[in-house]
Amino acid sequence: VCPLGTPLDVPLVGVPATPAAPIPAGTQKQPAWKTGLHRGRAMVNVAVTETVRSMQYGNQSRQDLWDVYGTVTCKCEVEGVLPNVTVTLSLPPNGSPLQDILVHPCVTSLDSSILTSSSVDNLDGSAFSGPYKFPFSPPLEPFRLCSYTSQVCIS
Repeated sequence: VCPLGTPLDVPLVGVPATPAAPIPAGTQKQPAWKTGLHRGRAMVNVAVTETVRSMQYGNQSRQDLWDVYGTVTCKCEVEGVLPNVTVTLSLPPNGSPLQDILVHPCVTSLDSSILTSSSVDNLDGSAFSGPYKFPFSPPLEPFRLCSYTSQVCIS
């Protein structure tokens, strides 16, 4: 009796050998955040959660402010060792740019203009306004794809 279960790829006496999983043609290294493989129907669930904090002063000498704190969480069930999934976030036409974007380590590439948008002055119009594309190779468990903030002065 094995303490961690029974070997799956070793033929038992009198039982024909059948491997538990097909062996890929190339050897792809399993990412640290992906603990296993999924087999079955592909499914991607995305949830956007935003919290709005508003400060209304009721005074002409101080501008009213609002902040948005958001997170994008995902649960992906797709086949393969390193499947490619892309989530795209689009802002409304009058939306303010996202700032302070933090991404999960499974994100494979990110446009540098997305990361530098928090340091660009919103008043000169040069801030990145999307769409925000996040290509990634997802883990099997639910995870936070990214988090962000956004701030606007209300005149």
